[in-house]
Amino acid sequence: MKKTNRIKTIYLRTLGVLILAPTFLAAFLAGLAALVISVSTLTHAGNAWSIVVSCMAYITVVTTGWSGVITASCLYGHFMDCDSRPSWSPLAWIGLSLGVATSLALMIVLPDVKWLFGWPILGAVGLAALLLHAKPTAAPAPGSQGRPTSRPASEGAWSKG
Repeated sequence: MKKTNRIKTIYLRTLGVLILAPTFLAAFLAGLAALVISVSTLTHAGNAWSIVVSCMAYITVVTTGWSGVITASCLYGHFMDCDSRPSWSPLAWIGLSLGVATSLALMIVLPDVKWLFGWPILGAVGLAALLLHAKPTAAPAPGSQGRPTSRPASEGAWSKG
């Protein structure tokens, strides 16, 4: 194993244990709480416009936050396996941006616990650095039906050599 691969593995495991796992747990608990609050508010409070808007805000924050968490976990798994940039990297940038935007919005709305929402931003910055410095994905070989391969097209992308 190369020294750079060891450093990357240590970096990713540290990122996963210290930042991504607590973020995942907090997002799960906060999402569950927001779901319970939204459902109970809508069922017991009637149809007041402000209540409906606040429930929609809860659902929006949970949805955008979870898109960031899911993107972070997919990037974590991808970079644990390989060094190349994922083919879905534009979606990864969107997911990381949504997660950061959600954290910043929660930092503005809930200033007393600002430190709690800065934690996911650190994870997004760490994964964005990996995404920026990743090797570009290999272009598909001619005749490989869009799948990258290092074998000649005559052998087929899935044949063993």
